[in-house]
Amino acid sequence: MSNIHSSVTEIVSKCTCVKDILITGETLLIHDLQMDSMNLTEMMCLLEEEFSIEINESDLDDMRSINDIVDFIGLSGSRV
Repeated sequence: MSNIHSSVTEIVSKCTCVKDILITGETLLIHDLQMDSMNLTEMMCLLEEEFSIEINESDLDDMRSINDIVDFIGLSGSRV
């Protein structure tokens, strides 16, 4: 598992109280984890801080799964 994937999984776990071992790349944020707008905003802030990136609302709307987040961070050129 990549460092990015591992860090994203840990952050999402903190925001949802779902154990990180239950979160896979295919896990859907809203459908599987039932994240609401508060969870998503908290996750966005933690991701921005962890990876030194900026995520805008439209980017967040495109992030439906863990893999979507990992891909976005990879394309953002984050240094982990």
